[in-house]
Amino acid sequence: MVGLCSVLGNLARAMIVMLGKVVVATGVLLSFIAVIEVSLLSDIYASYWETTGGVRAVSTLLNPNNFGVYLGACLMLYLVIPGAVWGRLLSAIAIVVGMYLSGSRTAWLAFIVVLIIWLLRFCIGRQVNISRLAFVFLAIFAGVALTLVLYNQSIGVERLQDFTFANIRVEKYLMYLSGFCSEYFYPDFDGARLHLVSESSYFLLINAFGLIGLGCVVMLVCFLYRLRVAWIPFFPYLVLYYVIVGFFENIVNSFPNNQLLLLSLGSVVALRPVFKKLHQVLTCTLVLP
Repeated sequence: MVGLCSVLGNLARAMIVMLGKVVVATGVLLSFIAVIEVSLLSDIYASYWETTGGVRAVSTLLNPNNFGVYLGACLMLYLVIPGAVWGRLLSAIAIVVGMYLSGSRTAWLAFIVVLIIWLLRFCIGRQVNISRLAFVFLAIFAGVALTLVLYNQSIGVERLQDFTFANIRVEKYLMYLSGFCSEYFYPDFDGARLHLVSESSYFLLINAFGLIGLGCVVMLVCFLYRLRVAWIPFFPYLVLYYVIVGFFENIVNSFPNNQLLLLSLGSVVALRPVFKKLHQVLTCTLVLP
């Protein structure tokens, strides 16, 4: 965590922009692989799709929700990272196609919430970029329309109409909360409640550390870190995005979302000066022969 959270603070603005563009580019590549998966490998994935509630692309990320959430983060960066207009538009359309094929409702919900907050921020400051906003909605419309044209219209629609898995998830959360007792203050060493919390980052952390242990972890983080006086641009939106996603998805154990979350946290928090100096000394000691 210390290493990843320290990356952005050591980069110039131009390098931060380049890093954001690299993340967006990986989203485009993953979406391309997802299109190949749905178009050419349907026979291989047919049995898997039956267990996920319909046609849901996973690309190289093994799980459709993990895939969709990562693409949502890429699309979030698309909003705030500057670049060539048409290149960014084509990238956004490709990412939207991948998000649609993933069937991740969580990714769309979190993205829409952060988009609204992003719009409110600029409306309050009267700095709304009409052209960028227009391209956002154009990319979303074009991506969804392109997917419906290329594939059967039931793709995605069936997923949106079927809340079976969502209801099961809510029932697990309610069952976990209703069973609250003194054991919740301590780690679930034998994993007795793990099946109830495995799909929520916050419940998973409570179950893994216990309320007492998690409180100690939070205190330790507050002891080591402080809020940045001047936030690093672009990536704070990803922090907010992942905060919302964490209610419905386990991003703690989901690569690369967990890595991108820790990287993004470096845009809003920083090591306190004494610990930053210690980290630099330890890093130099480990690197030098």
